[in-house]
Amino acid sequence: AENRERVMVQGEEENTKELTGIEFENGFISCMQN
Repeated sequence: AENRERVMVQGEEENTKELTGIEFENGFISCMQN
């Protein structure tokens, strides 16, 4: 489970380059809920 979360975090970090702060927060919350 931890490894999967790390992979998702890496993907999110790459996506943040194109996201605004609010969009990143919403995506992060969605990630945590899943």
